[in-house]
Amino acid sequence: MVTLDYGTAGGGDDLLSRLASLKQGTTVLAGYSYLGLNLPIRVNYSGEPGVELTYLKQGAEPNGDAGDQYTGLDRFGRLVDQRWLKTSDGTHRERVQYGFDRAGNRVWRDNLVGTSNQDEYYLYDNLYQLKTLAGQPQRRQDRHQRHAGLAGGLELRSDGKLAGHNQCLRDQGQREHDAGPEPKPRQSQ
Repeated sequence: MVTLDYGTAGGGDDLLSRLASLKQGTTVLAGYSYLGLNLPIRVNYSGEPGVELTYLKQGAEPNGDAGDQYTGLDRFGRLVDQRWLKTSDGTHRERVQYGFDRAGNRVWRDNLVGTSNQDEYYLYDNLYQLKTLAGQPQRRQDRHQRHAGLAGGLELRSDGKLAGHNQCLRDQGQREHDAGPEPKPRQSQ
């Protein structure tokens, strides 16, 4: 039987009703580490299958966007780099990065470990509603453009920002999609 463990009675996890681990008998199946009150930054699946989900920098990597060790989160707390590591040797089982526009909409998803055709590019209308999932964009060797396979001079930079205005992109089916201008601040009425 699998049980939910909230840590030591009266401890931080217990007082916050925050899950500390999943257990089967005395065996810990998954252990949770948090940033703040409720944001899991590491989940260690120590039993089966020996995998760890982490948003922390690894080894000698530079600090994250916010200038801290949480490379998986940007300065706004959004998920930008999700790593599933093999605990026995630290290799990536899966690593997915995400980019956002100024309005906070996800504009790309890049699977760095997966096989081809697992990346995605998202387009939004003027009300910031998801309009199109542009399939699996063509990959380019240039790291700053590899997320989108863009045409017409539009560049999707690795920081998730679009360079160029009123351009279009072509998905793998060579259909054109209006990428639109950079998002404008919303005006109150």
